[in-house]
Amino acid sequence: MNERLERIEALLLATAERQNEMNASLQHTQAAFAEQQNEMNASLQHTQAAFAEQQNEMNASLQHTQAILDRTAEQQATNTREIDILLGAISTNEVELRAVVQRIDESNQRFDVLRQEAIADRQESNQRSEVMRKESDQRFEAMQENIQRLFLELHGTNRRVDTLEQAS
Repeated sequence: MNERLERIEALLLATAERQNEMNASLQHTQAAFAEQQNEMNASLQHTQAAFAEQQNEMNASLQHTQAILDRTAEQQATNTREIDILLGAISTNEVELRAVVQRIDESNQRFDVLRQEAIADRQESNQRSEVMRKESDQRFEAMQENIQRLFLELHGTNRRVDTLEQAS
């Protein structure tokens, strides 16, 4: 029985040693795990800080982009108002231009009528002048004939007077 007790005691010692080794291994594993957990926590904190920084940068960038979009929207609204004003002015000018073109067309028509009337008046005046010139030429020829006849009579009378003066 002693032997048996010694074996049990040896087994118990071996078990206790094994238990101590396992406890040491467990403590070592727990320490390594705690160290890894601390490293992971530090890495997580670093990642969270980096993420927070990126998020802040993105928020700032989004705010900047929103400000640009707001300014762009304001500019677009201003441009739209100005385009509407320009379109109104163009429409008004187009109406006025059409009225001016209409008046020009009417003036051109009146000019053409007056021009035709002037041409007709000139032709009529030329015809009257031609008739008057012909009448004037005829009167001039008649006067020439009268002057020639009177000149001949005067010449004949002068001869008779000369003859009478010589006879007397």
